[in-house]
Amino acid sequence: MPSSFNMPSPSAAPMRTAATPRKRRSGASLTRELPGARSPAARSGVTTSWIDHLLPYAFLAAIVFVTLIWNFMANQGRDTNAFDVILNALFFKNRNGQPAVSLGIWWLHLFTWLVAGIIALGDVAANQRKAPTGAWWLRGLGLYSAVVWGMWLIFSLIHGARVAQGAVLQGSRVSVEQLSDFVASYIVDYYVAAFVVILILGWALWRSSSRRLLTWTARGLVTSFSAALIGVIVITFVSTVNIGLVRADTYYKQGQAYDGVGQWQGAIFLYRKALAIAPDEDYYYLFLGRSALEQAKVDTDPAERQRWLDDALSVLTRAQTLNPLNTDHTANLARFYRSRGELQTSTTEREGDWQTALTYYQAATRLSPSPSVQREGTGLFPARQPRARSAAAGGRR
Repeated sequence: MPSSFNMPSPSAAPMRTAATPRKRRSGASLTRELPGARSPAARSGVTTSWIDHLLPYAFLAAIVFVTLIWNFMANQGRDTNAFDVILNALFFKNRNGQPAVSLGIWWLHLFTWLVAGIIALGDVAANQRKAPTGAWWLRGLGLYSAVVWGMWLIFSLIHGARVAQGAVLQGSRVSVEQLSDFVASYIVDYYVAAFVVILILGWALWRSSSRRLLTWTARGLVTSFSAALIGVIVITFVSTVNIGLVRADTYYKQGQAYDGVGQWQGAIFLYRKALAIAPDEDYYYLFLGRSALEQAKVDTDPAERQRWLDDALSVLTRAQTLNPLNTDHTANLARFYRSRGELQTSTTEREGDWQTALTYYQAATRLSPSPSVQREGTGLFPARQPRARSAAAGGRR
């Protein structure tokens, strides 16, 4: 064998290179995971089902139901039992002082329950992998109804008991202030219930979205601090602004009840309570001034009468200052001077007040040419008809 011929050594043998990975085609899935890898939901230990997706809808509907029964639980019959308060709110209405059957509120509840249920079950069913069976629809409807009507019943019984207690206090010898403060606190029942349901709703949404849960909680203390800060801001705003305005309106409506039966001092007290919370509400000043004027008419003490008249003028002027384009405020000042003129013992002072009243009637007619205001300005002072008609005509021009 020629010496120039050498056998190749094993180390010189050509190496077989590994195959170069093929380039991924455009459009290929980028979300494929390695064998044995688990989804974020599985890694979190949280699995979701159709129940997890239905519960947020049910809790949202429960908030609507709590709002409905709170709005319509008026206790016009002054019932002292929570069940009677609920039944009368749903099925009866006070007409001319007598209870009469009225199913409007009940039908409103049923309509809301039906529409919200169709939306909730329809959306959950549309996201199922298989077409739901009849048994599934029945289970879903049962769960949805149990949550909605259960929470509604719990709140209705709690709030109904409070309203019934208010009726008991109304029949006892408590002061107007104590009774009005108790009734004005009804709004707290609603906000506490709504806040609790919203917290449960947040928990239900948390469960139904595990992927977002992992991302959201990954920030740790920063996320917790932000959530706590937002919660404090929302609670502070609701308690100082929204609850306050509702309490002010509650005082005003209680004042209307005293106003309607001629108990002017009780009405004045409650209107002032409303204004202490909402000092820029011109509508409250309007009724406060009217009640002070009516109290002046029935007070026999000259000093007290003058005090009520001064209060009425100050309050009605404040109402016009807050809302000068409201015709009612200008017309009420006209009525004030007309009424004060009727109470004057001096002819000169009476004539002066009536002339001022005609001037305000003219101004009210310019703001809004209302036939009723024109009739008041031209028909309430027979001895001054020509001048009154001239003032009203000047307002129309």
